[in-house]
Amino acid sequence: RTLHLAEIERLRAVAAPILCRIGGRALAVDVHGRLAAVTGMAPVDRLPLPKSIGPGPVWLSSLGMCRVEPLPGGWLVRVDEGGAEGASRRVVLDLSRPRALAVHLTGPLGSRTQRVSPRHAELLYALAVHRQGR
Repeated sequence: RTLHLAEIERLRAVAAPILCRIGGRALAVDVHGRLAAVTGMAPVDRLPLPKSIGPGPVWLSSLGMCRVEPLPGGWLVRVDEGGAEGASRRVVLDLSRPRALAVHLTGPLGSRTQRVSPRHAELLYALAVHRQGR
């Protein structure tokens, strides 16, 4: 625990001068997503990070589009304040093969396909047909 606190303090010391010059929302987190410093937003205890994270644009479920930059012992995460607003995003629900239902996602970071259960497909279909709810 003492070692972890020392690592967070080192990361905070490196990140503090950077964060004080940044306009907008940003966080400094260790490699496990534990918060060292934050600016422009409420602090969180931990930021869930993807398993394979690297420098550049990344989608984080809790923050949306972000730009990640390496720091010694962690990451600087800058929240994109709308730079990718014009970027095209598309979700296609593929019901053509009943035993292999899938959703195809396309966005600014590329494309991927995810198989879904019949119940998930039903929920996605209901959301697509009734965007305002029922």
